[in-house]
Amino acid sequence: MERSEEQELMTSRIQFDPLEPATLADPYPVYAELREKSPVFWHEEMQSWTVTRYRKCLRVLRDHERFAQVWRRVGRSEPFRVTVGCFV
Repeated sequence: MERSEEQELMTSRIQFDPLEPATLADPYPVYAELREKSPVFWHEEMQSWTVTRYRKCLRVLRDHERFAQVWRRVGRSEPFRVTVGCFV
């Protein structure tokens, strides 16, 4: 079975460090590239999904049944919930 473009975008290895000095100084070009190339991706270092499009962020942040209610999950297992970071 061939992978869809959406699946490819979601599983590709993304190099994104939100605390990198260049990103902190001017995050908007980085955010624009993420929105274009990887609107949703797993961030291994943060151990969370990252969502980069405004409407998707709103949907995730408003859906407390499907997504984690805590902004950060550190070392705890929360079955059936995922942590999501939004960068718009």
